Amino acid sequence: MTRSATNLSIEGTIHPARTIGPVPAQITVNRYPAVLPHSVLVWLHNWHPIAAASATSGLIFGPLWVLYWVAIDGREPIRRSRSRLWTILTEGFE
Repeated sequence: MTRSATNLSIEGTIHPARTIGPVPAQITVNRYPAVLPHSVLVWLHNWHPIAAASATSGLIFGPLWVLYWVAIDGREPIRRSRSRLWTILTEGFE
């Protein structure tokens, strides 16, 4: 594989088909954020492309989720509702 700023050349091998005629081929490009070493991404992608995508997304958004979870506890609202309708509807349930 060779790559420049505007072009990408890929070489591959296509084994001959049993019948004469065109041979369908498909090239799939998966882009992953560069947050893991290349060898780890290749291993995860060979296992399953969703595994590589999940791992890179988890490394990016996981710390943000933990920070949110630590800073803002989702079990209690920051400010309780003071709406009269809400008070009437929930009276006796709190």
